[in-house]
Amino acid sequence: MECRVFLLSDRAGESKPVISELKKRFFVTERSLRSTQIDNVSNFPVLIVDIDLNNDQAVGRFQKFCKVTKADGVPKVFVVEKAAQLSRIKLNDEDSTQTVSRPLAFNDLFEAIVRASPAFERDRLLEPKPCLEASQNSFLTLSALARVVRAEKKISKRHIDQDAIDICRAVATGSTLDWLTAVNNHHSYTFRHTLHVAGLMLAFAEHLGFTDRDKVRVVRGALMHDVGKAKIPTDVLDGDGPLSFKDQALIFQHPTFGLEILMNDGGWDPVTQKMVYQHHELLDGSGYPKKLSGDAISDPVRMLTIIDIFADCVDRRAGTEPVDPDTAIKKLFSMTGKVDMDFVRAFEPVALKVMEDINTFRAAA
Repeated sequence: MECRVFLLSDRAGESKPVISELKKRFFVTERSLRSTQIDNVSNFPVLIVDIDLNNDQAVGRFQKFCKVTKADGVPKVFVVEKAAQLSRIKLNDEDSTQTVSRPLAFNDLFEAIVRASPAFERDRLLEPKPCLEASQNSFLTLSALARVVRAEKKISKRHIDQDAIDICRAVATGSTLDWLTAVNNHHSYTFRHTLHVAGLMLAFAEHLGFTDRDKVRVVRGALMHDVGKAKIPTDVLDGDGPLSFKDQALIFQHPTFGLEILMNDGGWDPVTQKMVYQHHELLDGSGYPKKLSGDAISDPVRMLTIIDIFADCVDRRAGTEPVDPDTAIKKLFSMTGKVDMDFVRAFEPVALKVMEDINTFRAAA
C-alpha cells in the first residue's frame, strides 16, 4: 500500500497545522489551485480539495484541473463550510466523495480519507511514520536548495544537517525499507535518486560499523552529492528519450558545478566537498571531472560511487526501465579496476536484502 494523497488548495496557510499532521501518515503531493504544473492525479487513492466553493473562478479552475489532470474518477474529500456547497460542482464519483467541515481538524480529515478510498487500511495509518515525515522534509529541503542555488543565494546548511540527522533517526526507528518505500512515492527522479542514495549510504555505513557521527557525515554528503544538477534545466534532467551531445556534456559538468556551489557558499566540510566533486571518478582514472585514480579517491567517495551506480540501475526514470538488483550488482562486479571491489562485496548483501524487502512489500500490498 502506498500512503499517498493529493492536496489541492487555495488556502493551505489556514490548514498548515493539519497538513503537517497529515504528512506524518501520508505522502502528500501539494499543489495550489493556481499552479501551472500538470500532474496525473488518476493514480492517487484520494484527492483532498480545500478551495473556496463560493468563488465562481475557483470552481471553474477546479473543473479545469480535474479535466487536465484526469482526476474525475479519483475519490475526493472536500473541505467545506457546509455540504450544500458541493451542489455547485458536477462530480462523476459522488459515491466516493466525502466532506469535512471547517474549521478543519486532523481527526475528521483522517477519517474522511479512510472512508473515501478502499486503498487505505485505517489501523495501518494510525501511528505516525518517521521515515515518511523525514522523507517529505528532505524533499522540501532539496526543492528549496535547487531554488536557492539557481538564485545564487546562500544554502541553509542547518536544514541539510538537520535532514541528515532526521534520516538517521527515522531509519533507526523504522527501517531502510520504510525509508525507501517513502522515497519511492516522489515523482521527481532527481530528488528521488538523491534520497535513495542517502538511504542506501546509511544502510551501508551501519553495515560497516560507522559511528553515529560518521553516519550523519556520509548521509549529508549523499544528500548534497548532486547539488550541481540544480544548475541544469529540469527538462534535461527528467526528460524522455536520449540526451543530445550538448545535454550530455552539460550533465557531465554537474560535479564541477557542485564544488563551485560549495566553495562559493563557504564552510562545507572536506568530506562533503569530495563526495560532491568526485563521485563520478573511477579508480583507473577513466572517470570525471579530474580523472583521479587510486588513493586520490577517498573511502566515502568510493562507497558513494558504488551506491550511485546501483541506485541509478534499480530506480525508474523517464525513458528507461529499472533492472533487477542482481543485474545491478553484476554490473558493479563487472567494473573491476574501476570501483572498489572490497566495497562492492561488502555492499552486495546490504543492497540485496533491502531490495528483497521492497519486493516482498510490493507483492503483499
